[in-house]
Amino acid sequence: MRALDRKLARDLRAIWAQVLTIALVIACGTGGFIGSFATHDALTLARDTYYRDNRFADVFAYAKRVPLALESELRLLPDVAQAQVRAVQDALLDLPGVAQPAIGRFIGVAADEFETGLNSLRLRAGRLPLPGERAAA
Repeated sequence: MRALDRKLARDLRAIWAQVLTIALVIACGTGGFIGSFATHDALTLARDTYYRDNRFADVFAYAKRVPLALESELRLLPDVAQAQVRAVQDALLDLPGVAQPAIGRFIGVAADEFETGLNSLRLRAGRLPLPGERAAA
């Protein structure tokens, strides 16, 4: 063993607590770094699964007036798997017990789009409206 190796061994024995602390800090930092990558991967997978299961659209475009004939042209664009044209209207909602009126967004959905359309509806309670059904006045 050379003289420098013996000195290194002696110095490490003298400062073993500091060396152990530095090793633990490095191990914790490495573990946190790996953990953040695992969390990112899990969140990305959860997002992609949710979007796929609910047929969430990748791109939204808003226009004041769009002819229905444009929908078939949109489907012909490269890399477009599905396209839908929907009527959207915002309205003020006067809710009991709420001081300021809320803004509701009403989105038209054709009867055949409830199950197969983009951005599928998830019903938590009640039932879906029947085709042609009007609200009771």
